[in-house]
Amino acid sequence: MHDAIKPDLTMFLHYETLEEDGKKVVAVSIQRGTERPYYIAKKGLRPEGVYVRQGYSSVPATDSAIRQMIKETDGDHFEEMRSLDQELTFEAAQKEFELRDIEFGSQQMQILKMIDKESIYSNLGLLLSDQCVHTIKVAVFQGKDQEVFKDRIEFVSVEGLVPGMELEDIMVGLSVCRNQNLANVFYRLKLIEAYGTGMRKIIKAYKTQEAQPVIESTKNAFKIILPNINMESEEKKILSEQITLNKQLEEKTEKLQNRESEILEYIKMNGEITRGDAEELLGTSASTTLRILKKMVEDGILLKQGKARNAKYILNS
Repeated sequence: MHDAIKPDLTMFLHYETLEEDGKKVVAVSIQRGTERPYYIAKKGLRPEGVYVRQGYSSVPATDSAIRQMIKETDGDHFEEMRSLDQELTFEAAQKEFELRDIEFGSQQMQILKMIDKESIYSNLGLLLSDQCVHTIKVAVFQGKDQEVFKDRIEFVSVEGLVPGMELEDIMVGLSVCRNQNLANVFYRLKLIEAYGTGMRKIIKAYKTQEAQPVIESTKNAFKIILPNINMESEEKKILSEQITLNKQLEEKTEKLQNRESEILEYIKMNGEITRGDAEELLGTSASTTLRILKKMVEDGILLKQGKARNAKYILNS
C-alpha cells in the first residue's frame, strides 16, 4: 500500500477483522485525506492514475478535477502547487548549476521547493525542467519601428503588475515577486543581483541622457521601453564627423578660391601667367599648381596657349 498510492495515506486508513455468518471479513475505513489528489504511483497525477467516486463506481478524474483538488490542497500559489507532469528531467538546469559550481541534488531541490518530502515535483520544478512549455518571445528589428526595430529595446509582461502594486511603487524601488521561489533560484544562480534594485539602476543609468525610459502600465500588461544610448552616441559621432568633413571641404574650397583669385589678379596686371609664375606666386608644388590651372581652364575662366613648359594662361574674355 505504501508504494502503490501516493502521497502516503496510512494515517487515513482504519481496518479491522470481523466475523459474520461464520466468515471472517476485513472492514476497511478510508477517511478523506488532506493531500488530495491521491494517485496510483505507477500512473502518476493523470486521469489514469487518479480515481473519484461516481455513484457506486470509481472513474478516472478529469484534468480539471485533478487541478481543482491540487488547488484546494496546495493553495492558489502556482509555484508551490504540485505539477501535473511528474516525468521531469533537468539536464539544462543541471548545467547551469554546475557552471556556477552549485550542487543540484534532491536535497537542494527540496530546499529550493522544486520537490516535496514525498519527492513530488512542484510547478517550480516544472518551470525549471526540460519539459517546461512556457517561453519568452524575443524579436529583433533593424530600424526604428516594429517593422524595422533598432533605436530601443522593449519589455512587455502580460497580466500587468502584481495585484496591489502601482507604478509609483515600482519607481521608488518597491518590489513584490510574482514568483518568489523562482526569483530565489535566479538569485542563487547570480542571474539577478537583488530584489527591487533594477528600476533604480535603470533610472540612474539614464540620468544624464537626453532620451529617457518610457514606462506604461495597464491592468493587463506592463511595458518598459529603454532607448538605445549606444545608437544615439553613434549617430552623434557620425554627425560630428560629417560636420568636420563639411568644414574641411569648405576650407579647401575657400582656399582654392583664394588661390584662383591670386592668379586672376596676377594675369590682370601682367596679361598672362606661366606654371612657373603660378608656383612662385602660390608657393605650391608643380602638381598642385597644374591642377589649379587645369580646373580654371575647365571652368572657362582661363585659356591655355602653347604646350608643356612653354604653355601660358590668359583670361578667357
